[in-house]
Amino acid sequence: QLRPQAGEHAGRPVILVGGWARTLSQLIHTARRGQVPTSVHGLTLDTADLGHIITRVSDLSSPARLAMPGMKQRRAEFLPVAATVLRQVLRSLDAPSAQVSVAGVRDGATRGRTATQRTVVGTAA
Repeated sequence: QLRPQAGEHAGRPVILVGGWARTLSQLIHTARRGQVPTSVHGLTLDTADLGHIITRVSDLSSPARLAMPGMKQRRAEFLPVAATVLRQVLRSLDAPSAQVSVAGVRDGATRGRTATQRTVVGTAA
């Protein structure tokens, strides 16, 4: 269970990275606005939107999912599962929504390391 792990972080913003976050945010944005976004960076996913996507795509065949804007073949089969897992993670963290970032985990690790180095250099003087 994730809920006990949220602890002091409960209620803080959740930032999503990775292909599933990008794919789901693109599908949700396209469904809401009727157009494919030029970028998914900064778009918001919420648990209600994920619920709608789960309902919408669960009964679709893989070819029908592939016909959705921006859908990659390797993601089509597992789309309902990924949306379900993500929705449950958000619920477990008591987070009604999350923001999508096009940055990856490695970007965050690099930035964190750079910030630490700057702090160490700054405090040494």
